[in-house]
Amino acid sequence: ELRALRRVRHRIVRQGRVVAIDTHHAVMERGPPLPYDAAATIFVDCTADGLRQKAPVPIWQSKSTGGGAAQHGTIVLQPVVMCITSFSAAAIAKAELLCGATGDDRDREKFGMRVVPHPVRVGDEVRALLLAYNNVGRWREHPEFRAWIDQCRLYFFVHMSRMTMARLLLRIPKV
Repeated sequence: ELRALRRVRHRIVRQGRVVAIDTHHAVMERGPPLPYDAAATIFVDCTADGLRQKAPVPIWQSKSTGGGAAQHGTIVLQPVVMCITSFSAAAIAKAELLCGATGDDRDREKFGMRVVPHPVRVGDEVRALLLAYNNVGRWREHPEFRAWIDQCRLYFFVHMSRMTMARLLLRIPKV
C-alpha cells in the first residue's frame, strides 16, 4: 500500500474551494475548470467535519403501546463515549442485545446511555469526557456489560494501563 501511495502524483490546486465535480472536470471558485482522468483521480474533501456536533435525540425511537411498554422502533446511533464512534455504535448494540427481545424502553434505561456531544470549543472536552466516563461507569455496574467492555478492542482504554490513563487525564487543560 505504501508503494502504491508513493506513486500518487502530488498536485496542489490553489483556486479556491471546489464548486462542482462532474465526470471530466473539477470546477473551482477561481480559474478555469480543471480536467482530470476519472480512472486515475481521487478527490478528498478535507473540509468535511467527520465529527460534527448534532443535537442529541433519543437513541431508541420506539412507539408506545400503552402501559409504559414500547414496540420495536429505530435505533439512532450517536456518540455515547467521546469521539469513538465505532465503540459507541457497538456499545448501543450491546445494550440492545442485553435487553433481549422485550423492546421495552424501561429495560434500556438501566444502562443510562447519554449522548456525548463531540467537543468543538475549548472546554467542551471536559464535559464530554465526564459524560463518557459516567456512561461507562454505569455500564460497568452490569457484569455482562463490564466483561464485554474489558475485552472490546474498540474501546480505547483497553489498550493502555491505568497509569497511562491517569497521565492523560492530568493533561486535560483547566477551563
